[in-house]
Amino acid sequence: MPFTDNKNDLNLDYLGTFIRSFRSAKGESLQVLAQRSGVSKSMIAQIESGKTSPTISVLAKLAQAMEISLRDLVQPPEHSLNLHSTRPDDNNVVSKKNSVFVCHLLANEQRHFCTKVYRFYFTAPGKTSFAANKPGSQKHLWLEEGTLTVYIANKRILIPEQTLTTFNASIPHRFDSATQKLARGLFFVVY
Repeated sequence: MPFTDNKNDLNLDYLGTFIRSFRSAKGESLQVLAQRSGVSKSMIAQIESGKTSPTISVLAKLAQAMEISLRDLVQPPEHSLNLHSTRPDDNNVVSKKNSVFVCHLLANEQRHFCTKVYRFYFTAPGKTSFAANKPGSQKHLWLEEGTLTVYIANKRILIPEQTLTTFNASIPHRFDSATQKLARGLFFVVY
């Protein structure tokens, strides 16, 4: 349970595990985090082992050194995971009906920047065109299987399966799947 009986008192039992996991993921020692944060190595060790409850000042220093918000550091894990799963279905199809190109919008995140995640596949040989995305947009295309030809301006790029290709999406472009093994994959638009 993330809160104590008094709803105004935070129970930070998970905090030590969070900080230790952060250090582990970065391959960072207690000493390195202590140097970057200005919090003593022994204080961090006590927080990680649950032997002490840190002050807001200590938490702020640790959050800054870890390059995360103070809120993300102290928010109970079940509130901060922001976990969401999406499966392709009829409700998230964004391509034209009866097109040989089928495209599902799986995610549309808008925070500091916008990321849209799409799953696509061809049902028959064919092509589809994309208008220019916003200036500065990047498209990251993961081709899971098949062969795909991407036309960007006057360039023709043949993309083999199991390849990630990134390009400027603010230029109109098109996909063409003309082989027997039809293209299937994901693309991410970031702007």
